[in-house]
Amino acid sequence: MPSVLIIEDDEDGRQALAKLFARRDWKVFEAADGDSGVELALQNRPEVILCDLLMPKSNGFQVCRTIRQKLQPTKIIVVSGRDYA
Repeated sequence: MPSVLIIEDDEDGRQALAKLFARRDWKVFEAADGDSGVELALQNRPEVILCDLLMPKSNGFQVCRTIRQKLQPTKIIVVSGRDYA
């Protein structure tokens, strides 16, 4: 069973993504902030990580950098609800 880690501080958004993956029989891990996301990534080694950029504690840039250094083959998809226009 493939696994995904969703690192997102917006609870509604995180739960919506989790439901989408769970419907397709993915094992889903959830983190509400960057620090717990890194911890879960290192413990569970998911195939895919969805990571928000703007979060409390460690932001998405820091999280991606740390995970990339320690879990090379893991795919990271950056998500953000922020309008940069």
